Amino acid sequence: MTTPGPCWPNTRSGRRWPFWAASPIDRVDFRTDDGGAIFYIDAPFIPLATTSDWVVDASGNWDTSANWSAGIPDGNTSVVGFGSVISAPRTVTNLAAKTVLGIVFDNSNSYTLAGSGVTLTNDGNVSSPSVTAMQGSHVFDNSVTLGASTEVTTGAGATVTFNAPI
Repeated sequence: MTTPGPCWPNTRSGRRWPFWAASPIDRVDFRTDDGGAIFYIDAPFIPLATTSDWVVDASGNWDTSANWSAGIPDGNTSVVGFGSVISAPRTVTNLAAKTVLGIVFDNSNSYTLAGSGVTLTNDGNVSSPSVTAMQGSHVFDNSVTLGASTEVTTGAGATVTFNAPI
């Protein structure tokens, strides 16, 4: 028998309902403490989005891991954060094309993305691809491929400019 992970209390019977993932994360069993099956859910594992923020107050290379809080963002579950770290306009250049789920700009100083293209896609993830500018004016000087249902959202007074092919 698999050792149960976290548990939810069952207030009607006074028992807990432990759950764990059956191999390989495709089924969740809910059982009583005595091992009796209550029900199970068969569902594919859906990866959660991971965020990596730009962490240097300088222009730099997207492909340098040290420039990011959680490594180089590249993948359909990656959300890229360009936040308050910069104190003047900066350019972030990617040497190889990147694929991400979302990009969030949140600084009154401008970020410019340059170099190889960026593709925004969800590739089956549950979230829609997105570009969000909370504040400031930000620029894509590289090509951008927008996946189906990509949302571009700006806060009051914020702008996003696409200077290259979309």
